[in-house]
Amino acid sequence: MSILYIRDKNGNFVQMPSVPGKSAYEIAVAKGTFSGTEQEFAEMQVINNKDIIDQITQENIDNWNSAKGMTDEEKEQLANKIDRIELNDDKQLILYSGNTELSRIQLMGGMTDEEKEQLANKIDKVELNDDEQLIFYSEDKIISNIQLMGGMTDEEKEQLNTKLATKFDDVALNENETNDMQTALDFYSEGKVVKTAYFTGGSGGGSSASAYISTELEENVMVGTDENFNLTIDFVSPNPGKGTLKVFINDVEAVSKSVGQGESTTTIEGAKFTKGTNRVTVYVIDRVGVMSNSLTFYIRYGSTEIASDFDQYSAYDYGATVRYYFTPTALDTSLTLTFYMSIDGQVQQGVSCTSDTRGYYTFPTNLSADNHYCEAYIIDSNGMKSNVLAFNLIILNTNTLVVASDTKNKTIEEGEQLSLDYKAYMKNNTSFITKAYIDNNLVNTGTCNADFNYYRTSSLTEGIHTIKLEVWDVTETYHDYVTWTITVTPSTYEMKQPINAGAMFIGTAVNKTNTDERKQYFIGQDQEGNEVLGTLTNFAYNSESGWVNDELIISGNSHVEIPIQPLANNARYGFTLDIEFTSKQIGVADAEVLTLWNNETNCGIKITTEKLILQSSNGNKCDLYFTDNERTHVMFIIDRQELKAKIYLNGVMCEAFHLNDYTVDGVPYLDDFTVNSNIVLGGLNKNGYCKIRNLRVYQVALTTDEIINNFISCEIDKGKQRELVEFQKGNDLPTLYVYCDFSGLGKDDKKPCKIVYNSTNVEKYGESFTLNHKQSQLQYQGTSSMAYPIKNYRLNLRDEKGDKWYYNFPGGQGECRFTLKADFMSSGHWTNTGMAKFINDNLYNYKSDDEKSMNPFRWYRLQNGEDVSNYRETINGFPCRLILINDGSTPLNEGQNEPTPGNTKDMGIFNFNHDKDATKTLGFDSDIFPNCASYEVTANSDTSAGAFMSYEHKNVWDGTWIKNYPSTANYLYSTGAYAILFEVKPNVEYVVKKTGGNSFRMSMYPIRPAVNVANGKKIMDDTSLTEYTFIGQEGYPYVGLLAHYDNTFSGNINDLVTLSVIENNKAEELAYLKESFELRHPDADDVAEDWGFMGVGEEGTGLKTLIDWVDNCTDEEFVADFEQHFHKDYTLRYFCLVTLIGAVDNLGGQYSCRV
Repeated sequence: MSILYIRDKNGNFVQMPSVPGKSAYEIAVAKGTFSGTEQEFAEMQVINNKDIIDQITQENIDNWNSAKGMTDEEKEQLANKIDRIELNDDKQLILYSGNTELSRIQLMGGMTDEEKEQLANKIDKVELNDDEQLIFYSEDKIISNIQLMGGMTDEEKEQLNTKLATKFDDVALNENETNDMQTALDFYSEGKVVKTAYFTGGSGGGSSASAYISTELEENVMVGTDENFNLTIDFVSPNPGKGTLKVFINDVEAVSKSVGQGESTTTIEGAKFTKGTNRVTVYVIDRVGVMSNSLTFYIRYGSTEIASDFDQYSAYDYGATVRYYFTPTALDTSLTLTFYMSIDGQVQQGVSCTSDTRGYYTFPTNLSADNHYCEAYIIDSNGMKSNVLAFNLIILNTNTLVVASDTKNKTIEEGEQLSLDYKAYMKNNTSFITKAYIDNNLVNTGTCNADFNYYRTSSLTEGIHTIKLEVWDVTETYHDYVTWTITVTPSTYEMKQPINAGAMFIGTAVNKTNTDERKQYFIGQDQEGNEVLGTLTNFAYNSESGWVNDELIISGNSHVEIPIQPLANNARYGFTLDIEFTSKQIGVADAEVLTLWNNETNCGIKITTEKLILQSSNGNKCDLYFTDNERTHVMFIIDRQELKAKIYLNGVMCEAFHLNDYTVDGVPYLDDFTVNSNIVLGGLNKNGYCKIRNLRVYQVALTTDEIINNFISCEIDKGKQRELVEFQKGNDLPTLYVYCDFSGLGKDDKKPCKIVYNSTNVEKYGESFTLNHKQSQLQYQGTSSMAYPIKNYRLNLRDEKGDKWYYNFPGGQGECRFTLKADFMSSGHWTNTGMAKFINDNLYNYKSDDEKSMNPFRWYRLQNGEDVSNYRETINGFPCRLILINDGSTPLNEGQNEPTPGNTKDMGIFNFNHDKDATKTLGFDSDIFPNCASYEVTANSDTSAGAFMSYEHKNVWDGTWIKNYPSTANYLYSTGAYAILFEVKPNVEYVVKKTGGNSFRMSMYPIRPAVNVANGKKIMDDTSLTEYTFIGQEGYPYVGLLAHYDNTFSGNINDLVTLSVIENNKAEELAYLKESFELRHPDADDVAEDWGFMGVGEEGTGLKTLIDWVDNCTDEEFVADFEQHFHKDYTLRYFCLVTLIGAVDNLGGQYSCRV
């Protein structure tokens, strides 16, 4: 049926056909979003008022067609003036007098293309004719009409008598907003649009189920810098439920979010806009995929600002014309703008300028040869001042030397590094002499070039200091200087310093520059404070060779030799080499960062451009790859007490080997690392490229605490170092306390416990909680990790009654089970939780209009307009400090690492994670998807079900037929028949398959030993048998199968008949599947033993069906039917990920699947 009626040229109501293709009703039923009759669908689509809809009958249509419209008096009343007409979301024209609503008139039907085009003409008046149509006039000529649906009350007609006329004086088609889905009309009053009305259907056609959005916002909007744009729209759709709002800024999608029907406001961050005018397009897709009309805004973003590309680091000749080009920007382009330049504190005459248009200012030509401090800015006619561009204008004459700095006065904390920039200018000079003074005391003499230079120090004490930097030409004839006032506040944190005890060399590039007087030395100290001078060879001392930005750049054939031989005594009492460096591969295969190597015995320490090597002469070694072109901290340690040689990478021990040290008759025999050479940085004639920041060498093996201290001391930023210290203390991390009697704790042996969780950041780590009662449970978690000394734990949260207690974990739904991961084999804690977060946030490419781009649960929620932000594809988690308190009295079992009774143990940093069966967070909702299941794959074998290998059923008979089975067997006796005998199990299914021999009558009997066959009940008697299924019976361990023949048969049945008897043992097949798959959801206690394995409630479902298909299908079938069994997008993205990162375990026993 039609739900839209229009009047034909004769004035009669007729059905309005829909656009070609499926109707909205057909589409809704096909998508499963509506079930019911077409009449019910129509009722929902039009007015949601069944009483009115029921009136749409043929009888009433005929009555309407014959009915007269308003009386002549009522029509005449329409000539009076009204203030305004609006179109609401229900497609009703609302007539107003002042702010009083006079009447509502339901629109019915659209307009032709010609009528829409005519509406671009000016209208003079509006009348209502006998057929209840609004008639639009221009110069007494009818230019269009709109059919009204429903009359008005007498009171409304009386009010119209005094108000209806042409308060608006023009109507025009809005071509930008008119499309195939809608027609947009702009209503004008005195040349200004006072309302835009939208009519369903465009260009002569129409749809009865269109979504629609409107707004009260102006088309042009101004948004100030750092402010946000609040987008308010009114969204309606005949399809119930939320929609998806799409916002595009300059044709790039910026927002995609769920919005409900009705008015809503979405905040768009100002950072999403570019400075200037931004085109913003907005539309909504309703829950069945129907797209609304679009709205377009022009957002002017910014403030009164100025930008310039003036070259402030070049020098200009005295008397030359120097122009400063700039581009001003105003948020409100109607404002008058004026440019100002301040030179050495004097504001110059302003220059008028225009927003978004380049302007310029000409400096006075009589400025002296010197450094002139300048500030450029804009002031608009509202008095608003723009940002200020500050710079130094350098004017030179023949013999002028000028030094300038971008840094003015500065405040630092005592112990913090101070870095001051400066640049020297002089015609025909590139080398200069420098002298640095602190409070008038000369502290450094050096050299600098015409590039940017820096003076650095970390030694200023509390108070106010004046630093003066003099720059002289090489003849010391001309000079200039710059001064800074530095305020040093009291230290709130004492910086960590490298360990001094046992030091042979402690040297750093921090605060060193190419202007230093002794730049040719890498200066270090031993533990007594004696200087040890490393010699720099073949350095250019420029931006690519020498001391730059707190690093020593070694490039080409340059190198540094440190005059110590720390392995000459074979590290008899231990050894540590601590280095912080950056290496970049530049195509030199044998380039080296550090060399301390014995080529004859092939032992020592070496850092190439890609590997760290620590090797003894017997071939034992550690070798690790590191990241190219990234600052790396490494410690090589030979510990004779621990009998370990080990490498620490960025503070974490990453590789080690056991030392072959032993003693005979009091004489020690040590693993040999002897190297009788100095340390070389950069390698002799290696032509590589590296940067050295710190080098520390010790004749002892540093302890764990000393290793951490040295690692932290490399951070020279005071704030960042303090953060490292606090992180190491664990003060910034949440802490989980577990009170328990840990004796006998196991993977399946749960122990009651009390739990106290203290969060340090609610947003990052969730709310704190306490479960004081001992109803919660603790158990071990993991498979291979059960062999590690530090194990993982699983927490089962319970309330005081023992019922499940749900905690709203950050980034997920409320769950009652969590896992504490020790990550014993990957102490960086990223391979588990970190990778899971990466996968959740980056692996999938959701598209709100593509069901195949996401899992069914996410799609279901989106289609119902629900939020999906706290549903995940993987677990979530974060580092957490774990403290265990043993409040029991029973001794621990052997091998347990928890605290003993009455003691507390800080277990260190664990990852506090969702458990792998976080069913709510992962979207396992059995109410919505009653057959959904989740499994963990527990097998690593490539011949298991986990490798998609089908269960191989036994063929219990593959022998030959026996003619006239001998009675001496006491089991089966046959005369005039061939027979076979096979063993069966009670209650097990067997399938007999036969090919050939259709002339034989087949019979089958259960057999009991020493009992004549006649006592068994015949199972089957069939001439045309090809396949037969039966169940083994209790007390009958054998079955006999007979092939009867007549006396005319003289051949051999074995040549004519092929027979197999397959044992279809479902119990064994179920056990086979369970060896590879562990059911996570639903709980195994809530379903049948074989649920999810042999089926999940429907024919042809479950793991068995999936595995059998993968194992037995052809390549062609695999490709053709893949999406009937797997989520294609998810599967391929997962496979690409594990291949890319080399996660071989994830192709075996470390993955999960959802069905």
